[in-house]
Amino acid sequence: ANTTKTVNAIALDRFSALKIYRAPFIAVAMYGASIANTSIVTIDACTNQACCVLSKPIKNINYEYVFYTILAAKEELLLSARGGTQPNISQEILKQLHIPIPPLNCQNEIAKYLTKKCFEIASITEEKQDLITDLEAYKKSLIFARDIFMFSFYTRGMSFVDMAFLKKKDLQNGILTYRRKKTGQQLFIKWEKPMQELIDKYNTSETSYLLPIIQNNGVDEWHQYQNEAHRINRNLKHIGKQIGLGIPLTTYVARHAWASIAQSKNVSLPVISEALGHDSEQTTRIYLASLDTSIVDKANSLILMSI
Repeated sequence: ANTTKTVNAIALDRFSALKIYRAPFIAVAMYGASIANTSIVTIDACTNQACCVLSKPIKNINYEYVFYTILAAKEELLLSARGGTQPNISQEILKQLHIPIPPLNCQNEIAKYLTKKCFEIASITEEKQDLITDLEAYKKSLIFARDIFMFSFYTRGMSFVDMAFLKKKDLQNGILTYRRKKTGQQLFIKWEKPMQELIDKYNTSETSYLLPIIQNNGVDEWHQYQNEAHRINRNLKHIGKQIGLGIPLTTYVARHAWASIAQSKNVSLPVISEALGHDSEQTTRIYLASLDTSIVDKANSLILMSI
């Protein structure tokens, strides 16, 4: 493809050092970050002083063969580089590079073979890179699911729908205030360090929401919430399987875990009830009873062992 900028006749006339090389030609970078990089240029072009150009056609020489030979000698050229802060390879070093010249038909076969293999390698590399990109995206989605789970736990088992619709304005003077979607009860949570550390991981500058769950303000927000709920719970289940968890891991587990741990730490029933936003202690009592089946499980084990 042609470049976006071109050299016109006025520039060629004004600058005597400026020269257009006729394609095809080989360009070798002589210094800088790209030192010893080599390319075949397939359009008429000019270069700056950082490049050495092999442009004169030579009889019985295949340019692709010469290109691959110089490419194979990159390490040798780098070892020959001179200079301190910016090593360089001069034209003299390039002139001293030994390039074996077999018969033209051999050069053609070698160049053809290497071109084919390079294309195959490039295709495989592209496929692997796509796989790496997909795995990186998957990793990020798992980390995000984990972070949302932990935020729920940090905030006394806040439900996913309440987390999704938290606004930045809900956090004032170290207190997070929100109203439960399920019951309408208003809750107040002291803002703790792990909550802030989690929030700081994500860029929400373009949205009024505290968490990056709903990212497009005013654009079918409920649908965004539902999509993220499915995606995060699906990823949490994957995490659960990877760690060998015996139950499906979902955002609800964070709420259950907080309540169970609070009970095991002898936190009083009224406090747990208030923290969870239950409308009565009876609701909390039933909720906790549904979570703690250890006594019944032990009794069942004893009975089975006696048979």
